[in-house]
Amino acid sequence: PTRINKIFYIPKYFCYSSYEKKLFEKTEAKILEYVPVGSLRASNFLSHVKTKNLKLEKTKYDICLIGEPASNSFQDFPYVDNFIELSGKIAEYTHRVCKKNKLNLIFSGKNSKFDPYLEEEELYYKNFLSNYDFKIVPRSESFSTFINACQSKLIIGHCSTFLREAFALEKKVLVCNLSGHKDLIFPSKGTCYLEKFDYETFEKKVLNLIEMPLSEYYEGMSESPKMVLNQNKDTADIIKNEILK
Repeated sequence: PTRINKIFYIPKYFCYSSYEKKLFEKTEAKILEYVPVGSLRASNFLSHVKTKNLKLEKTKYDICLIGEPASNSFQDFPYVDNFIELSGKIAEYTHRVCKKNKLNLIFSGKNSKFDPYLEEEELYYKNFLSNYDFKIVPRSESFSTFINACQSKLIIGHCSTFLREAFALEKKVLVCNLSGHKDLIFPSKGTCYLEKFDYETFEKKVLNLIEMPLSEYYEGMSESPKMVLNQNKDTADIIKNEILK
């Protein structure tokens, strides 16, 4: 990464928030200007909801678990101990807490129903969820994950970038850094973050968050939601205007 930072020069870096500036200024990355624009996908989704006048039930599910089969992302973190097992363990904890406390779960898959990798995703989680009658809901459209998350009280995941994008939905998110590795640390800690935990700690945190008002959740974050994601709703226009300057 250090060698690559010396090679590339980025005159204008469109990023999620000011967290990227804080992060990359500690490296040798050559970036002239940071432009925190938020998530283009999230902005497009919110526009889609408004344009189509979609009626989404905000508390249809207690938990939305984000599918992150490690086989798809292992090459990004090969140096993290037992990385390939982390998503599976988080899924097992999530299914256990739902079964024990009779919570309504939607397991939002990473792959579409026509993607050949869907079978691989199902086989990955089967290794960890053999004691559960689990069901991965594959993506049926480009905004499927957003729709599932938008209808849930709490979103749980490992290291997917969607966990930052989800802040545009004004939802409670729990990022589970089971390994505690520094490269998997989230822009904020506190209510939105859990590190190096056992099942009992996880269960207590989840049950507390489900009942917690959103305002209290925000207050309990070590950094503001804007540090996680600049919550612009017109990201495409901002990017267009910046490019045309």
